Amino acid sequence: TSFAAAWSQRRWRRNRTQGAVHMSSGGAAMPGDRSVVEGPRLPFLYGTAWKKEATVELVVQAVLAGFRGIDTACQPKHYREDLVGEALGRLARQHGIPRTQLWLQTKFTPLTGQD
Repeated sequence: TSFAAAWSQRRWRRNRTQGAVHMSSGGAAMPGDRSVVEGPRLPFLYGTAWKKEATVELVVQAVLAGFRGIDTACQPKHYREDLVGEALGRLARQHGIPRTQLWLQTKFTPLTGQD
């Protein structure tokens, strides 16, 4: 079976007892999937990789421009999680946007996996 054929065979099914949506054969949805998903949706993410010392200001600008999702990672060579936290504090204090209104996505990479 080709990769495309395998993806086309996947279908969403709704778990009515928990209100969750799952793939019937595991994995993620393909772009263009027309399945109905109820509940909160993942917002567009603003990526913070390679922003270095500009991370605070750029995260603040992104949120003020409408982003409600922020992507970061525990990988100091490429991301500054500490500065993302500083930006979240500034947004709350200076702009009245609390952390609870934002989606924060992070990843952990062990030292042996970092380049």
